[in-house]
Amino acid sequence: MVIASPLYSRRSAIADRSQDIAQSRVISRFILAAIVLPVVVVVLACIAQLMLLPAVPDPIATHWGPDGATDGFSSPGSAPLMTALIGFGSAVLIAALLIPGLRRGERGPVYRFMGAIAAGTAGLIAVLLTGILWIQRGLDDAREVGGIGEVMLIGFGGALALGLLAWFIQPAQQNRSKADIAAQPVESAQTQSLTWVRYTSMPKLFVATIATVELLLVIGIVTSWMAEERGVALGLLGLALLISVLTATMIAFRVRVDHRGLTVTSVTGLPRFTVPLQDIESVTTTKVEPMAEFGGWGLRLAPKRFGVITGRGPAIQVHKSTGRDFVVTVPDATTGAGVLQAHVETNPVEAE
Repeated sequence: MVIASPLYSRRSAIADRSQDIAQSRVISRFILAAIVLPVVVVVLACIAQLMLLPAVPDPIATHWGPDGATDGFSSPGSAPLMTALIGFGSAVLIAALLIPGLRRGERGPVYRFMGAIAAGTAGLIAVLLTGILWIQRGLDDAREVGGIGEVMLIGFGGALALGLLAWFIQPAQQNRSKADIAAQPVESAQTQSLTWVRYTSMPKLFVATIATVELLLVIGIVTSWMAEERGVALGLLGLALLISVLTATMIAFRVRVDHRGLTVTSVTGLPRFTVPLQDIESVTTTKVEPMAEFGGWGLRLAPKRFGVITGRGPAIQVHKSTGRDFVVTVPDATTGAGVLQAHVETNPVEAE
């Protein structure tokens, strides 16, 4: 019978507690950087803007042309409203996307960077919209206001400073190493005829997020058109169409393995990615953490890797002779990798 040493048990308990503390510290500092800091900045900005409202003209200038002259106007109340919507909205969106991964134990510089982005975005919108009101205080007509160059400079400087503060608030994070599994070739008397096909699609949260963005754009288009802001409405319409097209090309993919190699094709037909057998050195399966490894979902470029990333979970990873791996997340990746490895091992080009 083996009896655990009290000293060993104590060391193990201390190590577990240290790991729990480190885990808690990463999450709490991310929340401080990505939520608390933006909320404080946005609240202070909204208070300052509300105090400035009685001193500014109605409407206020909200857009400046290339020549520095004002060419867009809005109600004074739009400044605190947009500050709150964009400042709070960006922080909540980033936190909602990233905190679940941190709680699962995912780590990486992307998390730290996105925490800094949340703070910097809040700082930028807070300074810009507060500055726009500040330079118009005491004016009877918003057309009398000068250029916005100084406000822009201060805004981007403030965003950079706040982003750096949020970056250094958080502890350093490294991507956690993991063991990829070498693909075991599928045994078959007729390897040349082996074919494997699966479909992979974006998660429901991604689709819901895109749908929400599109809905907001539609509201903006209708509102701008009714306000006779035709240029703004057309600009928003173009953005909505662009997002729709990009989403359609990335929402689902067909993954096929056969005697030609690995082919990943969007359900729309484009884009299409092919890795021929002669370019493949080996095949492994891996478990992808989209945010930590690739910075998100979709067509993603990472150091020495390119991925078609539709979700968290199993993936086929092809190690290419060019040195850049190709990764695609797909159900039943183990079987697909095994079929591909079987073709690689029987490839006449490799056998020569």
